[in-house]
Amino acid sequence: MNRTADGTGAIPESAQDALRAPPVRPEQYGLLTNPTVATATLLRAFTHAMAERRPIELSGHYTINGPITPLAAINGIELHLRLRGRVTITVDAGARAFQRVFFAESATVTSHSITGDGTLTIDCNDKVAAGIWLRHNAAQMGGSILIDRPVTVRNVHGSAVDDTVSGIIVSGRFATVVMRSPTVEDVTRDKAAAECSGICTSRVEGAVELYSPTVRRIRIGAGTADADGIKCFGHQATPFPARARGSVRIYDPTFEDCQGRSYKDQCGDTIIYRPVVRRNARVLIAAANALEFDFQCGGGLVLDAQVEYYRNGATSPLATSHSVVAFQQLISDAELYGAIRNSTIISDVEIPRFALVEASGAASTSEVDGLTLIPANGFSGSLLGRGVMEFNAAKVVAKSTETILAVRNVSGPIASPCIAYTSYTRGDLSQKLSVEVDNCSTTLPGPGRGLRAISGISGNQIMAFRAFRLGRNPGFRNE
Repeated sequence: MNRTADGTGAIPESAQDALRAPPVRPEQYGLLTNPTVATATLLRAFTHAMAERRPIELSGHYTINGPITPLAAINGIELHLRLRGRVTITVDAGARAFQRVFFAESATVTSHSITGDGTLTIDCNDKVAAGIWLRHNAAQMGGSILIDRPVTVRNVHGSAVDDTVSGIIVSGRFATVVMRSPTVEDVTRDKAAAECSGICTSRVEGAVELYSPTVRRIRIGAGTADADGIKCFGHQATPFPARARGSVRIYDPTFEDCQGRSYKDQCGDTIIYRPVVRRNARVLIAAANALEFDFQCGGGLVLDAQVEYYRNGATSPLATSHSVVAFQQLISDAELYGAIRNSTIISDVEIPRFALVEASGAASTSEVDGLTLIPANGFSGSLLGRGVMEFNAAKVVAKSTETILAVRNVSGPIASPCIAYTSYTRGDLSQKLSVEVDNCSTTLPGPGRGLRAISGISGNQIMAFRAFRLGRNPGFRNE
């Protein structure tokens, strides 16, 4: 057993030991009579508990007017919350702005947990830039995050001096990160260059698992920098374009009106199961980032997505370059595979494209397999403006490795190619580009039919492919 800095009190060597240790209770440190007293009392209790890696037991309601955990990084410090019943922490309306409600940072490997039999709601009341921020900066992988009880963080607001704004942030080379039923609602910022998000995991080298996360109304405020629902970054052992380490599995997420991406990924080994996306607020982020699922480091798999787009009055919620998914196959040291399967889109506005492929790295395969497009609220016409899948042919010409693109099992009102490309002028693609379109159909009558299944929407036509397979595609010309 290690000792505290002053030599008193045993520090457990693992998060499991911490969960078995006797808890600290705020009431042991004083009465919680008003926000000022409650803040001071909680700060004393958390400082003691975190230094000794003991759980702190919370119950009932707390109103605070400042940070309740140590402000500075302290080696070995850990946050372990044990919830009893419904726990709420509200930042007082008269409080001055501060950065974080819960904060723990260490230069050594640490673990953190939220357990018990209750729930936790943190209302930042537009005074705080982060609800929960947990970080270790160790040079090796280790430690864990376990948020085992439902946690809700709402009304997060970054001031003009806050560079990072998020409901829940985990950063460091953790071995495991598990969150069950986290919810973040209403995040915004004042600083134009600051990035904001609902949930963020960064530099995680091990496995991230998120179960039933919900993010709503991640708003931009000032500027056009990122405003993403969830973003997960792996540990970058060598500089980009090398592939990051770490894996991500997200089960049953819900994304509502995130003004940037719903999900941003810089990991590459990622699977998202049964996501639901709803939008009717105008996207204000830079047009290049107008996406739902943005896989920036190659790979990525989305299964059974349901995406709903509805007008906000007469205004579309989508930017003119919006895509549901982007596979940015840019990594140079690994063959890449990205796919989105069995998706349903319900919309009363036209969507520019479903999938965007940026292929300029190692050999890659990108697939759309299973897409049903359903018009809503009397919409008529094509639900896709540019194509089911779109890629930049000039980038494929410039790379030396093969690009494989496939679109299969698509149906709905479509008056655009299944695979569309831009920017082809010249260059041999006969050994670099393989395409497949199979079992794709349009429900549009008359003039909406008869488009090529594979076609350029700018530049010249591609005349030679390494492989070219067209199956039965009712309503499209197989040529």
